Amino acid sequence: MQRCSDFISDATKDLLEEYTAHTRAKRTGYEYAGYLNLLCDYVKKDFLDITEMDAASYFDYLKAGCHGGDLSVKTVCARLSCYRSFARYILVNHPEIECIDAFLKIKRPD
Repeated sequence: MQRCSDFISDATKDLLEEYTAHTRAKRTGYEYAGYLNLLCDYVKKDFLDITEMDAASYFDYLKAGCHGGDLSVKTVCARLSCYRSFARYILVNHPEIECIDAFLKIKRPD
């Protein structure tokens, strides 16, 4: 797995390693770590501390990138899927950890 953002806690790193250990392709772990880095660097918080407002702000930023031609809709949807899947994994497999799925209400771009 690639190096993680300074905003990502050791607990989140451990959860990510655990989560990606169950994926078929090693590339998935690398991509998820990269997506988490981008998100956590943007909001300047650990994944476990991200709020619905943080998630909405980040996806507004990504959607603006789509409209400007810097990002594809496919890329934005892949990131959203990553964040939702990882949050769901934490909620289901580690209910003792305080975490919300801050991405649940985010709509996929058209």
